[in-house]
Amino acid sequence: MINRLKTVYRQRIKLAIDWKSKLIDFLIVILGISLAFQLNSWNETRKTNQRLKNYLESFRLETQENIENLQQVLAAAISQREVADTIKALVTTKRFSDTRLGTTSPIMTNFVFYRPLATTMENIKESGDFELIRDYTLRKKLINTYKLLENTGINERVTEDYIHDFINPYFFNKVRFSTNYPIDPADFITDHRFENIAVAYSNLMTNQIIEYESVLEKLYNLQQSLDNTE
Repeated sequence: MINRLKTVYRQRIKLAIDWKSKLIDFLIVILGISLAFQLNSWNETRKTNQRLKNYLESFRLETQENIENLQQVLAAAISQREVADTIKALVTTKRFSDTRLGTTSPIMTNFVFYRPLATTMENIKESGDFELIRDYTLRKKLINTYKLLENTGINERVTEDYIHDFINPYFFNKVRFSTNYPIDPADFITDHRFENIAVAYSNLMTNQIIEYESVLEKLYNLQQSLDNTE
C-alpha cells in the first residue's frame, strides 16, 4: 500500500513538472511570435522611411533642376522682350536709320519655352506612395507647384501661335533669309505692321515673363520646404 502511494505521488510530481515545462514552452513561443511581429514591423517602418527619404531627395533634386532651367528660360525671355522694346522705341520715335531695326528684328521669330521635369511626381503617384508624405503643408505645396508646372505653357502657346500666324508670314515676305536682311529696308521698317508686331511681341513676352516669375517663386518656396524636411 505504501509503495502504491509512493508511486502515485511520484506520478503527480512528474505531472506537475511536465505542466510547468509546457507553460514555459508556451511562453517562449508567445515571446518569439511577439518579437517576430515587432521585428517585422520595425523592418517595414524602416523601409517606409527609406522610401520617403528617397522621394524627398528626388523632389529636392528635381526642384533644383527645374529652378535652374527656368532661370535660364526667364533670362532668355527678358532678352527677347528687350529686343522688341528697342525696336518699338525706334519705330515710334521715327528713328528709321538705326541699323538695329534690320539686324535685330528677326529675333522676334524666336520662340522661348520652358519644359519642367515632373518625373518624381509621376512615379510617386503611379506607385501609390504619395500617402507616405504625411506633412499636409508639404503635400499641398507639392500638388500646387506641380500642377502649376503642368499648366505652364499657356502663354507660350499664345506667343507661338502669334509668331506662326503673323510674324513668320510677314518676315517671309519682307526679309531675304539668305542674308537675314530686309528686301526693301525702307518699306520694311516704315510699315505699320512692323510696329504692330514689335508691340504685340513685347506684350506676349511680358505675359510669359510674369508667368515664369510666378512659377519660379513657387519653386523657391517648395525648395525651402523640402530643405527643412528631415
